[in-house]
Amino acid sequence: MEMTKPLIDCMQTLRRRIRAEQGCDIRLSQSDAIAQMLTLASQSRDNTTQSLAKTLSSLSGLALPSAASKVPTPGAQQYRGATVSQLENPPAEAAPPVINASNASVRIYRGQKVYA
Repeated sequence: MEMTKPLIDCMQTLRRRIRAEQGCDIRLSQSDAIAQMLTLASQSRDNTTQSLAKTLSSLSGLALPSAASKVPTPGAQQYRGATVSQLENPPAEAAPPVINASNASVRIYRGQKVYA
């Protein structure tokens, strides 16, 4: 894709707004910078950010992500982008490892058991 002056100006403006609103830092040199900006801007509630995303979409030729993907289900509570049900049920890989405590020495470090 050819990078034109209006495209780069729009990317820089949108990047600043996304960084201020959501704290995400996107570098213009990333290969998927435009796609990331469009995705994050579609999640924004600010009308100026969304209009910049539409402008960037028209300049770059990439489509905006669908609005249905950003609408949470009714009654679902959100915390930092994840639903509360996802936070209450962590994946199985997050479980602590099983350690045979009969052979290992146990020490307490800052209130946590440490098997040595």
